[in-house]
Amino acid sequence: MSRHKPKGHQKKKGGPKNNQGKGKGKANWHGPYPQGHRIPKLETSAIESVFNMDRTLMEFTAKVKERMNRNFTRK
Repeated sequence: MSRHKPKGHQKKKGGPKNNQGKGKGKANWHGPYPQGHRIPKLETSAIESVFNMDRTLMEFTAKVKERMNRNFTRK
């Protein structure tokens, strides 16, 4: 008989968990999503719509300021 244990019954070795100390060199990520995971499509489109709203608001305020300057310079 063989003295070796079958592969299915090998004892797990102790050591660092969560891939710590294996020389990966990755920085710690404290954001809402772990590094390497993509942001869901719904959230991406929400972010894009916020940027679009901000852009249109900036354009609108620029037009309003321009109109106000025209009105004040006429008098």
